[in-house]
Amino acid sequence: FCNRAVSVHLGLHGREPMTGALYTVVTSGPRPALLLSANSAVSFPVPPVASIVDQDGAGDGFVTGFLLAHLGGQAPATCMRAGHLLASRVLRHAGPRLSIVQAVAKEASVSASTTS
Repeated sequence: FCNRAVSVHLGLHGREPMTGALYTVVTSGPRPALLLSANSAVSFPVPPVASIVDQDGAGDGFVTGFLLAHLGGQAPATCMRAGHLLASRVLRHAGPRLSIVQAVAKEASVSASTTS
């Protein structure tokens, strides 16, 4: 996981995954996030978020959402959507809140059981 500035610093040139990584995820704030693998580069638009209260922790929220879904056995596209979902929840609240992570984890598991 890295943001666009770090991906440039690492020499990934936008659509190249990190050597040896199964996936490389490049976030860019409100711009689309990229899921890079050896065979593909897929862009995932960021859903609009109304009433942003605090931007602190949004990137960490994205990573947490992605990893919760990944550890739950979800497909990479579902993991990206889960990352965006948790990041959007973080943006709508001031400061870090464990209750948000717990709510999204529960929602992701319910959603996964109905879409799998």
